[in-house]
Amino acid sequence: MKPLRQTLLVLLCLLVAGCFDLDEKITLHDDGSAQIELNWSAEKARADLASDLQTAASGQAGGLGFFDEKALRAYLAKFPGVEVDVARCGEKNGQRYGRAILRVKDLRAALKAGLLPHTSLTYDKKEDLWTLAMKPDADLDRKAFPPAEAEAIRQIKLKLEFDLPGEVTSQNGHAKTGDKVSWEFGPQRSLLGAPRSFTASFHSSKLKP
Repeated sequence: MKPLRQTLLVLLCLLVAGCFDLDEKITLHDDGSAQIELNWSAEKARADLASDLQTAASGQAGGLGFFDEKALRAYLAKFPGVEVDVARCGEKNGQRYGRAILRVKDLRAALKAGLLPHTSLTYDKKEDLWTLAMKPDADLDRKAFPPAEAEAIRQIKLKLEFDLPGEVTSQNGHAKTGDKVSWEFGPQRSLLGAPRSFTASFHSSKLKP
């Protein structure tokens, strides 16, 4: 199984279990570089199960290593142009957690290489528009899950923010402040029925196609 598929299997396990919280912020600069901040956590038992599933899927220990600091650093080291300011995993009060702060020299290239699953930065020459998007594989249609799983997914907390280097012309976020677009899901605003992609398009006179 390919590494990306292994990663998605682990994420799907955590998400469907309704025990995964993710806070992600991407700050894109006008020279194409970026800073990425990630914070995630899960119940210890579910995190251990996810690690076992990842090992079973790949046939070996390792991979992205959401809750294994050594594995996390090894994964990030595979991507040229990515400098790791913080890569930390730990355990507290029955929760396992992780935190990463990355400086990326060329966000577009890093995303093409698979740094963040299902996330892309593309340019439409005809419209002269850039689009930053996250397009999860999972279909979060309410009808696709049994009641117990649907209720678990309603408890998932996901925060996503794009800070962009130009005028935002279109987006489907929950909030927009200047050039920042954000989404926030949780018990009060469930991921069930969420858009199939989280996108923001913008003009930039300095970014190079």
